[in-house]
Amino acid sequence: MVIVNAAEYQRWIKGEKTIPLADVVDSFEVFHTGQGAQGIMGRPSKQQLDTIFGTHTDTDVVLQILEKGQFQASSELTASLWLHPSALFPFPSSESTLLSPPF
Repeated sequence: MVIVNAAEYQRWIKGEKTIPLADVVDSFEVFHTGQGAQGIMGRPSKQQLDTIFGTHTDTDVVLQILEKGQFQASSELTASLWLHPSALFPFPSSESTLLSPPF
């Protein structure tokens, strides 16, 4: 999960990729809750990030979340994006259970 500026993220996701990422995200910190977009936020380890995203480089992980994450507005100014693991590793079509991120 990353915290974003809602207005800047909406512009960025619609194609304005010239907006500096520092204006889109609150910080380059990645959080997880084990419960989707709700719960107590913690930080995944570098190993967990490598396993899920194929990298632990903050910019690369944040970009993947920005591009593939699920947007959830918390106010007009801030929002969060969280990424379900199935966005990176799709389940077979018979799988219908949503799982919490594995970190």
